[in-house]
Amino acid sequence: MKRIGWILLAAVLLRLFGLAPAGTDVAELLPAQVVCIGCAGRTVTVQTDNGVRAAGADLERALDRAEHTAEGTLFFGTVEHVILCEGAERLSAELPDQTKLRPAAKVYLAPECVDPARAAAYLRAHPGRVTISAMEAARLAGQPLRLPQVRRTAEGGLLLEP
Repeated sequence: MKRIGWILLAAVLLRLFGLAPAGTDVAELLPAQVVCIGCAGRTVTVQTDNGVRAAGADLERALDRAEHTAEGTLFFGTVEHVILCEGAERLSAELPDQTKLRPAAKVYLAPECVDPARAAAYLRAHPGRVTISAMEAARLAGQPLRLPQVRRTAEGGLLLEP
């Protein structure tokens, strides 16, 4: 009997303090697979393959703003690929510290911004090997890590250079 009381008390506390997520309408979910991150001066921009665009003073704020401005519930838990483009290479040290993107997401560099929706299909077929967690491991070990590059071809397609 005591066990049931403790379980009920825990359930009530979780619900009161918002630790248990409320139901979400599946039709409002916007799962992202590709996130392109760019930098212009002190502004970080974020663009997803489902059309969400946002900017902020740093990476965490840009990701937060993307969640808040999306026309639905933007879901970063499904991100498979992160492309650092247009000056965002400097964010490679920040990337492992952010809390929104999965550590298993693969990371790429791009000299110019690419369309995340077009990149999604290409990167599914030709995935890279460097993940956010591998970047963190290399940083902690003091080892350099070369990120694969996504480039546009003359024909308008994409090419992954390991």
